[in-house]
Amino acid sequence: MDSDAVVVRAGGRVDVQTVGAVRTALRDAEQDRADVLVLDLSEVSFLDSAGLSLLVEQHKRCAEHGVALRLVADSPAVLRPIELTGLDSLLEIHPTVPRAAGA
Repeated sequence: MDSDAVVVRAGGRVDVQTVGAVRTALRDAEQDRADVLVLDLSEVSFLDSAGLSLLVEQHKRCAEHGVALRLVADSPAVLRPIELTGLDSLLEIHPTVPRAAGA
């Protein structure tokens, strides 16, 4: 794994009720000043519009600070909403954490 990568893991539902906790974890991870921020969504079972908005928001925050945001996603529950909204052309998605951290 890239030594300058920080990994944030999310699981279960990422929706209007839980997005705040994921946002807080991402903000905490930003304090590490890593070159790469990996958001591991491999254990997420549901991703709604609030979760998608968070991904766009975090992408912008990372871009402003020169940090690469890389997502880990391999399930239809996460990939389908990302693809349906066209965010797959904006977000960097990898199948595993090691691939994302070392990309």
